[in-house]
Amino acid sequence: MKPTYTFNEAAQYLNVSTGSLSDLIATGELPAAKISKSWVFRGADLDNYLAEEVRIQTEQRREAYQAGRVVKLKSSVAEVRRGRRVLPVLPPLPVAA
Repeated sequence: MKPTYTFNEAAQYLNVSTGSLSDLIATGELPAAKISKSWVFRGADLDNYLAEEVRIQTEQRREAYQAGRVVKLKSSVAEVRRGRRVLPVLPPLPVAA
């Protein structure tokens, strides 16, 4: 894993469109910084986002299976766009000394 990713690299890493990545940034669901004219993503933040999405979706599938129903999962980006998903409260980022 690289320490930082550009906008296009982050979209490719997460396997999402650039529009979806823009939505994740705009809603604050994915941490990013705009340095000059370029978006920069920390590799650890991308991994944390991906791990959390895997955890959430796996739990949803597990609950649906145990309840005996089939669930068609939608991506978190689609849910955020429709205003159906409550965004997580992110901890404050540490301030560099």
